[in-house]
Amino acid sequence: MSEMAADTIVEALRSASIEHPDRVLLLPLEVDGCRPVELAGSGRMIWEAISERPGTMTELVAGLAEKNGRAPTELEADVVAFVDSLVTVGLVRRTGPGAAAVGA
Repeated sequence: MSEMAADTIVEALRSASIEHPDRVLLLPLEVDGCRPVELAGSGRMIWEAISERPGTMTELVAGLAEKNGRAPTELEADVVAFVDSLVTVGLVRRTGPGAAAVGA
């Protein structure tokens, strides 16, 4: 994770959401031709962690690991990849030294 560890992960400035008991539907409003994104399970858990408390990638991984009773190293690669996918579709932004690596 190296330089990405210090990146702050925050919600995009404009997005719309519809909450359901088992999933959330999101629409990134800052992207031309945007499409809805449906998140459930661990994807929803990651989204909620970002939207409730923006922080660094290290803090995000540590919080999710603690919540799930797992070691951060077990989750790190999957969380980083998922956050990168949220950046790509315009739902979150990364700020910091690693942000340029994913086009934030």
